[in-house]
Amino acid sequence: MARHRVTTARRILTADLPMLAIPCFTLGPYLWMALISLSPQETLFTEGPSLLNATFEIYTRLLRTVGSGDNLLDSFIVAGGTVVVGLGLSVTAAYNFSRFNFRGKRILMLQFPLINMFPLMLLILPLFVLMRVLGLLDTHLALIIATGIYFFITAWNEYLYALTLGGRNAQPRVRASSPFWPHG
Repeated sequence: MARHRVTTARRILTADLPMLAIPCFTLGPYLWMALISLSPQETLFTEGPSLLNATFEIYTRLLRTVGSGDNLLDSFIVAGGTVVVGLGLSVTAAYNFSRFNFRGKRILMLQFPLINMFPLMLLILPLFVLMRVLGLLDTHLALIIATGIYFFITAWNEYLYALTLGGRNAQPRVRASSPFWPHG
């Protein structure tokens, strides 16, 4: 019986407490910033941060005067659009790259690591020219296209290749549950 308590105490000291300390150390600075931002500015340096007189004055002033509300809305539009458009286009492209052999596949797949070999600054000018030719300058869609497609195709290609068990003639695990899979 004593041996079980020692094992439990050892587990708590060596596993549970360190695992509890990691989120505390990680979230601590963010919670401290939130506490400071909610504390009244007049009493912040005299009494220190406190939740007793918490106020959202800084956040309302920020949203009202700086225009952060519009910037936040733009960020949500671009982030949501990147996920929707990126997943919609890249899952189908990645599926085709991982499942089928077609002419030019190797050349097209080489463009993704080739782009990573160069600094991002070298890609800005070609993307700018492309967006100007397409008439998408200063639009949300330009940001969505530029950020979403590349990342999603490379990430989904590896996932779908592993899902199909790595072979051209291997049957994917999702075949039985998919009504869109060609029978034959």
